[in-house]
Amino acid sequence: MEQILEIRDLSVRAGQFRLEQVSLSLQRGDYFVLLGHSGAGKTLLLETIAGIQPVESGSIIFEGRDITRDRIQTRPFGLLFQDHAVFPHLRVWANIAYPIRHLNKVQSHRRIMDLAAKLDITTLLRRMPEKLSGGEKQRVALARILAREPAILLLDEPLSSLDVDLRKNVRTLLKRLHQEGQTIMHVTHDPEEALSLAQHVGILHQGKLVQQGKPEEVFANPRHAFVATFSGIHNYITANLADNMVDGLRIAHTAGGNQVRLYSPENPGDGHLLIRGEDIMISLQAMESSAQNAFRGKVKDLIPMANGMEVLIQAGDTFKVVISKESAAQLALERNKEVWLYFKATTVRFI
Repeated sequence: MEQILEIRDLSVRAGQFRLEQVSLSLQRGDYFVLLGHSGAGKTLLLETIAGIQPVESGSIIFEGRDITRDRIQTRPFGLLFQDHAVFPHLRVWANIAYPIRHLNKVQSHRRIMDLAAKLDITTLLRRMPEKLSGGEKQRVALARILAREPAILLLDEPLSSLDVDLRKNVRTLLKRLHQEGQTIMHVTHDPEEALSLAQHVGILHQGKLVQQGKPEEVFANPRHAFVATFSGIHNYITANLADNMVDGLRIAHTAGGNQVRLYSPENPGDGHLLIRGEDIMISLQAMESSAQNAFRGKVKDLIPMANGMEVLIQAGDTFKVVISKESAAQLALERNKEVWLYFKATTVRFI
């Protein structure tokens, strides 16, 4: 893939906060998600790339050209703020038309209608923003930004203010835009959101980019204590979600040969199962349990943690289980010991 954007040793100061020597790159057609807690500097980085915030040191390279000092109006980026920023005094049509006032009427009309159809807002074009739902405002704001045909779409927490159903709809829309070739950089505090959308992720912590790479690599092999703590996801298992249901549950066939039962609204196909280590129980023998998933395996390793123990169990797939040190002692766990593991269908997510 061709590199479209490179951030080199970027440092930015905003009051007492500072982004420190952030370096990353985006390929054309990439979906890059920047993860971090509130106050980590995610929005500040987006605003700096867009040209809103001045750079202290470092550089921003777009298609091989240094644009670090270029004015915001000349940068080929579209920034969607968390609060949508729809003009309240303009109808939807005029909102979308605003950034393309330089086009003639025929060109403007064609682009607005194309975007309205793509974002499913054709019936909203004559409405005022006060008559729109949160999800509708989100789509209108997105249409207005896409009207400029930005080389890179910059998204600031685009799903955080939406309810569960709307979040899923907008997530599907973003996936479709990406599949059509749109390069996207998206910031969020939600690891699951990143896993469902990103080709590449970066983890920002206290103004520093502590790790970046493909989502499965970053979350499966955290190289920084914050990354491991932040993700909260211990099991990231390759699987195929079947179309059929058994006793009201979906079935996912894992790469290790297991059949995992779960509830999921997702379409059938390849993906990954996400299971928190704390949601898996260990037993020395088979037992009656309300957990719909039970697998027999062997202890592969025991890794001490600050507040407990991580137990790696080979049971077709490798499962990471988090238990207290007291539980580990009571079970007398050691390498190669045979155990059973159990977890409920409600604790499994498919991405």
